[in-house]
Amino acid sequence: MSDQQQSKDSSTKPVSRKKFLVSMGMTGAALAAGSLLSPTSLLPRAKAASGAGNVEVVTSISALKALSKTTYFFAFVTGYYASGDGGGGNYYFDSTDTTSADNGGTVIVASDGGRWKLAATDKISLRQFGAKGNGISDDTAATQAAMTWCADNNHALYVPSGTYIITSPVTTSVAITVVGEAQSPSATPSYPQGVPAVTFLSTVAADYCFKFGNSYQRGGQLRNFRIYGAGINGSGMLLKNQGWDGLIDSVVVEGFQQYGVTGDYIQDMHIRALGIIDCGTENVYPSLNLVNNCNSVHFDRLHIEITPYMLNISGGSDITFNGCHFEVSEYPSGGITVVNRYSRYSQIVINNGSNHIDFNACLFAPNSVQAVASHFGVAETSVAPFMIITSYKVNIRGCQFRQTQTGKSSNMVSFTSSSSCIVDGCAFDQVYMDQYAILLSGTTFINNDVTWIDNGTSTKFYGIANSSNGSPSRVKDNRFFCFNGSVSAKTSGYIVYTNAAIAPITLGDNEYYVSKFYKHHNTACKADAFVVRDQRVLNGVSTLDLERYDINTLFGYTATTTTSSIINPAAGQQVSFINYAVSTSTIQNGGIVVLKGSTNATLPTNGLLVLQETLNGILVEKSRNF
Repeated sequence: MSDQQQSKDSSTKPVSRKKFLVSMGMTGAALAAGSLLSPTSLLPRAKAASGAGNVEVVTSISALKALSKTTYFFAFVTGYYASGDGGGGNYYFDSTDTTSADNGGTVIVASDGGRWKLAATDKISLRQFGAKGNGISDDTAATQAAMTWCADNNHALYVPSGTYIITSPVTTSVAITVVGEAQSPSATPSYPQGVPAVTFLSTVAADYCFKFGNSYQRGGQLRNFRIYGAGINGSGMLLKNQGWDGLIDSVVVEGFQQYGVTGDYIQDMHIRALGIIDCGTENVYPSLNLVNNCNSVHFDRLHIEITPYMLNISGGSDITFNGCHFEVSEYPSGGITVVNRYSRYSQIVINNGSNHIDFNACLFAPNSVQAVASHFGVAETSVAPFMIITSYKVNIRGCQFRQTQTGKSSNMVSFTSSSSCIVDGCAFDQVYMDQYAILLSGTTFINNDVTWIDNGTSTKFYGIANSSNGSPSRVKDNRFFCFNGSVSAKTSGYIVYTNAAIAPITLGDNEYYVSKFYKHHNTACKADAFVVRDQRVLNGVSTLDLERYDINTLFGYTATTTTSSIINPAAGQQVSFINYAVSTSTIQNGGIVVLKGSTNATLPTNGLLVLQETLNGILVEKSRNF
């Protein structure tokens, strides 16, 4: 007998129920126990009437279609196309159904019209709908059919390891649960992946590979798979109108020139270990796009990298980012520079109408202004801030803003028309200083470390400023660094600057380790409670310009000196003088200085004189000890 004839005979030979169960091992034991296929629940009424009840084992769905509905009522299919390919499963003939369409997975219509139903007692495998996952075949139809059935029948879809090609958008009208075999990390730039890996390879241009949700539904889970565009001019995944305990875990979206992930009115969702790599287009398509009042969304360990546009939030509220990583990718040398990305525009944008946005313990790695200027041939000062915020109650706590290239610097953050914001306990490393690279509005800037980079040739030092159209801000308990003692003198700029007196910076107690600067603060700043932070000797100083010094400076004399005029006090500033010399020194009455009795003050040894700015530009004597 030929092998072909043997195969043909064996594929149609009935086996007893006992032999069938034994051949299935543990599954057979479960069947015998009635936990998977109970004869009373799965065997159609027609079986009892006819007395037929044979079970058949076949090797493919095509072989299942050849079975006679008058002979068999149960079939075990060992593969979709061939045994062991991950498809198939336990099927039963449903004699009560004569109308259901063949969906290629859970309903198979045989050649004689019999409807064979998959006994779906657990997650459905994508392979059971005919997906091959070989990186060659088009698996779009199988994926769409599987997701549609799972969404309609409240089942989870299991995706075995493989590469599934998607050539047109796959959509579901509601949230869905899709679980891949294992975590599937990104491969850009040409790094090996951990195995096994589940990849949906998209060739969908100008649209999303996956669109999940439309009619509002709670729940849904997406886990352990990767959506890869390989540079396609399209988008990765759309989540629309869903939430309430939905979960995304260990999903990677990679290689799309348009949106990586868009959330369109998603709420009460927990998203963790989401990677969005090599997606987006400068100033047009953000890697992560949250629109239409997304709210109560919690991100843990979000990773966005190799992108010129990281994040856009429009009209969102109560969105939290914990331990997340935002990096444009500006690598200094080597083959990895092929994935460098540059942007002249802001890369994190939190738009007006958004509120209660929190970043905690996140890492931000922006472009350097020098690299962007060189790449596009533009002026360094034309490069926009890395992060721009035009909303209220945006809080940045315990985060690090870090430039990856030695000696280069970044335009960091701009709060514009914002209010009730907090920046607390953050580190800003390698800040650009030829323009104000930290702009505030309605911001409490407290307990931060800021380090500016001096290029050695510039005569400018521009530190922190309040936006011209902003709200009042407060700057206190910070540490400011710029180790530039060996460079040329500065001729313009302020360490702290208020653009408009109606929205001043209240300047509190800060530590300054800045060697060369032009002026410390301008008169539009407002002084907080006086705490001696710095001491300066005024020997030989006739005109004292208060803008050049820390707002909390104690001025002293160690030699006879006459200070004839004092200029540029901040609003509410306290100005204190002490004479350490054995001889006297004099502060003259006149100009903006009003002393007791309108007469000059002659300070004896250890004499202390305190003046107070009275919110009208006048310094009035507050106290003296002599």
